[in-house]
Amino acid sequence: MKSENIYNAITELRDDQVLAGETKLPRAVRPARFRRLGALAAVLAAVVLVGVLAGPRWFRSVNETGETQNSSVMTCGSVDLSEFSLVRASYPKMAPYPQEYSREKWETWQESYEALHTGSYCTEELSDYLKTALPTLLSGAGTENRVVSPLNLYVGLAMLAECSAGETQAEILALLNVPDMETLREQANTLWKSNYCDDGRLTELLAASLWLQNGRDYNMDTINTLASNYYGSVFAGEMGSADYDAALQAWINEQTKNLMEEQVGNVKLDAETVLALVTTVYYNAEWMASFAQTESGTFHSPQGDVTCQFMQGSEFGVNVYEGDGFLAGEKWLKSSGALGGGAMYFVLPDEGLSPEDLLSRTDFLQFLTGQAGENGPEQKEAMLCLTVPKFDVSSQLPLQQKLEELGMQTAFQESKADFSPVFSEDEGIFLSEVQHGARLSIDEIGITGAAYTESEFACAAAEEVNLILDRPFLFVVTNAEKLPIFVGIVNNPVEESQQGSGLKVRGAGH
Repeated sequence: MKSENIYNAITELRDDQVLAGETKLPRAVRPARFRRLGALAAVLAAVVLVGVLAGPRWFRSVNETGETQNSSVMTCGSVDLSEFSLVRASYPKMAPYPQEYSREKWETWQESYEALHTGSYCTEELSDYLKTALPTLLSGAGTENRVVSPLNLYVGLAMLAECSAGETQAEILALLNVPDMETLREQANTLWKSNYCDDGRLTELLAASLWLQNGRDYNMDTINTLASNYYGSVFAGEMGSADYDAALQAWINEQTKNLMEEQVGNVKLDAETVLALVTTVYYNAEWMASFAQTESGTFHSPQGDVTCQFMQGSEFGVNVYEGDGFLAGEKWLKSSGALGGGAMYFVLPDEGLSPEDLLSRTDFLQFLTGQAGENGPEQKEAMLCLTVPKFDVSSQLPLQQKLEELGMQTAFQESKADFSPVFSEDEGIFLSEVQHGARLSIDEIGITGAAYTESEFACAAAEEVNLILDRPFLFVVTNAEKLPIFVGIVNNPVEESQQGSGLKVRGAGH
């Protein structure tokens, strides 16, 4: 199917899933002269942002004459995305979380929340994927900080599985620990809905986009599946052009509120790239109880002692875990829903052990993924006196080697990769590069908190547990179902964020 027919095919999507893009194609349709070899590039960007998601619903509608009508101006900064947009994802609209009690407002909010959160994705299969993937993703940190979003990567790999067939698809399904595509679609869709929240109290959102090359034949059934099942926005343009690169950067910045603007500025699509899949995760939450004070102190980094700001606070009734070789405590987050809020877990290895030492142990991974059961660490409720450094950690990971270690071999091999479901003519197309970028920061208010709320707890005397994170430690941000959205290692809380490393997307270079 040629680029001039892409719009007609893509509008087969249901109106409740997507918003129609414009019929006008981007300028300069690219001749199909790069069919000798192509490269499918996937960018899996996991980010946490400051502020509240403010997703205006930009789109263009089509009237009966086929002419486009502006419903609103689709711009990101100085970039007009409507020039390249075929379909823009339409996210569910949630009622605002009641700031003060009103039965009517509460019931309205609860109805909109339960309409999305109808099932649990906390499955044994997903936990097994996490237990397999996390040690590999976090390995090799050495003395550096590292943060990843395993659930964001899951969605990106699920979309990649939709594009593949044969042994290539089988390896991805094995990594994700699902038996077939039907199961994967169902689980990915449930995961998306279970993680979606935009009610003014909690913001949690997975976003996806597809970037097509003008002048190339695509199987539009696959493109429709990706757009509809994964709430994906679809764009088409000239790969390698400055305008198309600017549009891609603008879309990522739109989803990430410019938190990774310097990194995103390095995103480029080579002329021989034939398709890019880009996924992001947005998360913003506040502590249930903010930290009481902040003082300067010493953190014992592997590279030597550093001075940083330590936040201190006490919280009653939280869970503390004393395991073989570690002490862990949770700090509650304000959240929405009947399941209660999410939490951030801080894990301090015993003296002489590193975070990577813990991640190499099966018993710890079972604890981390909620599979420990009765054999897990001792758990008790306590008054947790937490001392944790303020930090802003980021990392940029090329994932080809790690995915190959996890069993994804053929996707990167020109002679074996099978991406025939997405291309009408599969001519040596392979996965050339996968980049995963993540950033997470905490302060007295919360995880990139945008507003201040204080909750005070008064209680009877209880056992006190001191958790002083003054040496390398692990952190885990979980949702209401206790599955990790972000997992990371802090070796140095004052290490400069890796803003300049960039998310690089490129083709095979043949």
